[in-house]
Amino acid sequence: MKIFINFIIISLLSSQNFIYDDEDWIVVSNPGYINSMSIMYDEVLFTSKKGVYTYNQSNKSLSYMSGFIRGFSDSVFKIIHYDVYRDHIWFLTDKKLFFKPKISSIWREIEFYELDILDASYIKNIGSSSDFIFIKLDNDFITLNPYTGQIVTYEEHEIDYYLFNDMIIDWSSTRYDGSINRTDLKNFISYNDYTFISNDYIEYRGMFIEISNIIEDNNKNLWVGTASGELFKCNLYTNTFKKMPNVPILSSVNLSYYDDYGEWWFSTNDLIDYHNENFLLNRDIFLLHWKEEVNDWSYIKTAFDYNLKSSDITSLYRYQNNIYVGTVKGLYIYNLILERWIEYENTITDYVFDVKRKKDYIYIATNRGLKVMLDSKNIIIDFDFASIFNYHVIMDLEFVNNILYLSSDHGLFKYDFDSDEVIQISDIVYKKITSDLVENLYVSKKNKIFKFNNSEKKIIRKLKNIKDFAYCNDFLWINNSKYVSVVNLNTNLVEEYTDVDGLLGRKIYSLDCDDEWVWFSTDNGLVLYNWAKYHNVE
Repeated sequence: MKIFINFIIISLLSSQNFIYDDEDWIVVSNPGYINSMSIMYDEVLFTSKKGVYTYNQSNKSLSYMSGFIRGFSDSVFKIIHYDVYRDHIWFLTDKKLFFKPKISSIWREIEFYELDILDASYIKNIGSSSDFIFIKLDNDFITLNPYTGQIVTYEEHEIDYYLFNDMIIDWSSTRYDGSINRTDLKNFISYNDYTFISNDYIEYRGMFIEISNIIEDNNKNLWVGTASGELFKCNLYTNTFKKMPNVPILSSVNLSYYDDYGEWWFSTNDLIDYHNENFLLNRDIFLLHWKEEVNDWSYIKTAFDYNLKSSDITSLYRYQNNIYVGTVKGLYIYNLILERWIEYENTITDYVFDVKRKKDYIYIATNRGLKVMLDSKNIIIDFDFASIFNYHVIMDLEFVNNILYLSSDHGLFKYDFDSDEVIQISDIVYKKITSDLVENLYVSKKNKIFKFNNSEKKIIRKLKNIKDFAYCNDFLWINNSKYVSVVNLNTNLVEEYTDVDGLLGRKIYSLDCDDEWVWFSTDNGLVLYNWAKYHNVE
């Protein structure tokens, strides 16, 4: 897998496990509500509920600044400010006020009591001049030494409070600072159906997008941040504006699937408001599709004429132009050429746990047994061996050469296609199975991962509340909802990954990997990590 999208990551100089380089960690996530904006050279920095982002005007790329905010995962991001006079960055969270030189990895901290305020809500904006840093309050301001962060008294430096508004101060933009009302946005024209109807809202084909803040850069452009995470650029010379490239409003990914054609598929927990140039969609996205190489986003919609009983997606599988979508209430098939849902006989309406393909058949694990579909005709057929599992809960499937492994509520089984024989490996119930495609089978229970080799079984890793795991090149990646553990199966060395490394989000739902990258579906979007670069993969 290759990562083509321009989600460039700014790394810290140190972390828990390794010293990471740019692009080692990649986050695919829409910002959501933009709280503040600041101009740094040719970049627009902005904060949102989910973190700190930057939009690069030169390469027109949106980047999640993963390395920038390592260690702040439990914080609410309020305001970011770039001090152009000293090349420093100031960063306000709900916990403290921070600042550092741009090139440094060490943040200096300022407690709120040092500013004679109770909490972050008192701070409305941050600005800088050639001499000072200014903290704007409701009806007052605090002046700080830009190098120490200590309060500077008015008398010390003859700062005239009444001349405050006349000072040359570069301010960030926040929703509190009144920047929205300084320019009449209705004077700007767009040629792609967006309209500024006021300084508070943008209209797009019947949908209203709330404006959260505005800032002007050094090239006579206004940048407009919104509550939906969309960013607009207004040209003050031509009085025109346009929407900047972005990702759909994708913040919580509960399942991601990277198919054999180099394309991504996502299901989400979000109620998504997303639109593109051709169609407006309100809260009915079923599945998002990302062609990574060309950075093209689209979606599969719940068609009005097709009876989809559930949008809770459990599994995905693509073969040629069909995407097989397993849900808690059945299996659905979407044809990418026809761009419509495909009906088939004997429709599966059970809980679908997993979907796999071998030769001409699609194998479907459900809560009422193993179903087999002839994919050329999309019909369910009877297989003698499959009938053995009627009314069994089949939770996972794994093919190794000509053997099908099944985890069920009656234990672990394998079916040998050559001998047409079903063998029970264990009567213990395991949740998920995978293999190294040679001789070892890996299975999970709630708190343990086991390895089966013929009749031998041994514990590989203990971890509370295991959600998912995957095998790649003699490494086993395992996650619960909080962190990720990776086991080197050759050395038994175990390492853990957390937000200190770049694994963002408060919940990790699932993971998968290939020879180069591992990816995590989280409540903060999709997180990708170039793991092979830092592990001894031979």
